[in-house]
Amino acid sequence: MPYKNAKDKRKSNVRYRAAHPEQHRTRCRESKRKNRAEGVAFLGGVCANPDCEETENLHVDHIRREDKTSHRIWTWSRARRFAELAKCQLLCIYHHVEKTMAENRGEIPRWAFYR
Repeated sequence: MPYKNAKDKRKSNVRYRAAHPEQHRTRCRESKRKNRAEGVAFLGGVCANPDCEETENLHVDHIRREDKTSHRIWTWSRARRFAELAKCQLLCIYHHVEKTMAENRGEIPRWAFYR
């Protein structure tokens, strides 16, 4: 059923999410997983370091920290997501920690302990 205005559609979506929270979470998880797989494929699917051929547990890393808009891009529209991914590279965890340490003058990034 088409809605006459966006406000009515938003109200309907809110009611649906309240009535079906698990289905909504599942749909969001699947969407993020699909979008991330699409993003990894867009970036080549392999660690950007020329000496590394890692294809598992890849991190999306912004090449220049200054260009970073956000790290929560997987729910964005396709065009906006790919515009942000154009500023990124894929790195395995080893090379991501190495690059981040170099940027932080030798400090190990906090997130490295939780992976």
